[in-house]
Amino acid sequence: KSYRCSPRVCYFISSTIGIDLSSHCTEIVTIETITDKNKARLLLNDPEIVKLFYQKHYSYDCFSRHWGDCTGEDRYFKVCIVLNKITEDKFNADALKELTAQTKNKLYVACSRAKSDLYFVSERLIKQIIKRKLNSLNRLK
Repeated sequence: KSYRCSPRVCYFISSTIGIDLSSHCTEIVTIETITDKNKARLLLNDPEIVKLFYQKHYSYDCFSRHWGDCTGEDRYFKVCIVLNKITEDKFNADALKELTAQTKNKLYVACSRAKSDLYFVSERLIKQIIKRKLNSLNRLK
C-alpha cells in the first residue's frame, strides 16, 4: 500500500499498467490527458510540476527527470508524464499492459511519484510547443 499515491492514481496504475497498488491515502486528485497546446505550455513552464520523460529529459528546458531515475524520490506533488511515440500509442489504445516489462516498470515508477495530480501529455505536443518557442525567439534576434 502506498503512503504517497492517492487511491485514484493507485487504481490507474493497477487497472491500466497492470501493477497492483493500493493506497493508505484519502486525497482526491485529478488524472488528466492534456491535448490542448495552451494547457501543455502551462504545464511545461510550471516549475512546480515535474515533467517525467522516457529519455533525454535534458533536451527540454523545464523541470524534468527520466521515468526510471526518480525511483525512491518522494518530493513531487503534481507530476506530468511525457509519453513518447510508443507509449502514447499504447496509452491511446488502452494497451499499456502490453509494454515491455522494463518500460512498464519505468512508467509505474513515474506515475507513482505523484502525491497529487497526474497529467499525461505527448512528447510530440511538447516538441511542437518548443519548436514554436524557438522559432519565435529566432525571429526576435
